Amino acid sequence: MCGIKMDEKAQFYVYEAIIASVLLLLSTLFVYTLSPPPTVSPQSTIQLKILADRALDILKNKPAQQFFELGSASLPADQEWKYIRFDKEFSSTPAVFVTIKTYNEGRCDVDYKNRNASTYIRIKNVTAKGFQVRVEEPSSQDGKHKSENISYLAIHYGIHNIGNTTLEVGRIDNLTDSYRNVKFIKTYNETPAIISTIQSYNDGEFVEPRIRNPSSTTFEIKLEEEQDNYHAEETVAYLAIEPGLYTGVLFNALLRVYAEKTPNSVTHNWYTITFPNNVFSKPPEIFAQIMTENGNQNAHARVNNLSNTDVKVAVEEAGAIYDGAHTKEEFGVIAIEIIALENYTDRLTQLVMINDNISHEEFFSFMNSMLPENVFYQVRLYDGMNIYMWYTGEKKEYARKIARSHYIISSGTRVYDVELEIWSI
Repeated sequence: MCGIKMDEKAQFYVYEAIIASVLLLLSTLFVYTLSPPPTVSPQSTIQLKILADRALDILKNKPAQQFFELGSASLPADQEWKYIRFDKEFSSTPAVFVTIKTYNEGRCDVDYKNRNASTYIRIKNVTAKGFQVRVEEPSSQDGKHKSENISYLAIHYGIHNIGNTTLEVGRIDNLTDSYRNVKFIKTYNETPAIISTIQSYNDGEFVEPRIRNPSSTTFEIKLEEEQDNYHAEETVAYLAIEPGLYTGVLFNALLRVYAEKTPNSVTHNWYTITFPNNVFSKPPEIFAQIMTENGNQNAHARVNNLSNTDVKVAVEEAGAIYDGAHTKEEFGVIAIEIIALENYTDRLTQLVMINDNISHEEFFSFMNSMLPENVFYQVRLYDGMNIYMWYTGEKKEYARKIARSHYIISSGTRVYDVELEIWSI
């Protein structure tokens, strides 16, 4: 068409022809449908909820939501410190909970007479960016301990909803070797499982937190040195959750959490805790704490043989001055697995399939119950062959503000490209 001028009407027809050709070409590549597939997997709904939360934050000009970090690490031998840097910096210093989840050296069960093998965990320099951690032996031992693996959880203080329950994360300042009564932020229906970790390192003597007399409203806690000596003030964080199995969203992830309060039956011999209904697809991160003081010897929880179906726990007496045999105690044990995690580039990277499906009617109910009345949505999912769309039918021409979010998920050998768009009127 060089040198030829077209009037506006002719230009319109040319543009229309170009658009029609493009649409025809696209139609040969995939089938476009406005009806959803028969079912929608639950992990898709939870991922869409994560995206919807972000999009709503954009509409409301809110900052990014809080997050937590769950992980594991291998610690060096012989009480060497290791620095763990968080994947993302917290907005304020979080609480950090740590449990040794291996038993490469210890004095439980048949090893209880080995007076140089017990160990506990100690952390220091907790900041919004990370923390230092090591295995620590009592001063009466030889100080040479094998490498062990840990589970750790970093999370903001406060009450956090997950599924149909809550996690309570509290802070106790200026705790010493005398028991202090601590009142929970909320009242529980039953005595929760409780774990705790010392957050500071004001006194370098071997020490561990000891809990007793837990109830639905309070518990007592102190710092316990090897021989019940005076210990300088330290800061301690605790986490409480009612016993049960829970699945739900916590900040930026879908979690499965199992919490158990054992009978008053755990001694220095290994006690097996079986996770219900094969709920974990892999060994979860594990946290354990003695919740009684029936024996007056210094003691703490040890973990062994962690798998996706069960875990063993035992009481380990600390130090060479005790015989290692310990009376029955009650434990709090918490196991956590991340099912789907939103990372920081809008991609979901840890996706585990859930067997059950829900109907698209349930999906609609889920989305509609999640969004305010004046906010509407459109979901576009491309599975490599077809495009599926879910929408509320409200026209975007009337939108005051629009927010979009996008991610990629993989399931088996398939990859899905998903976009969520929401708007307010």
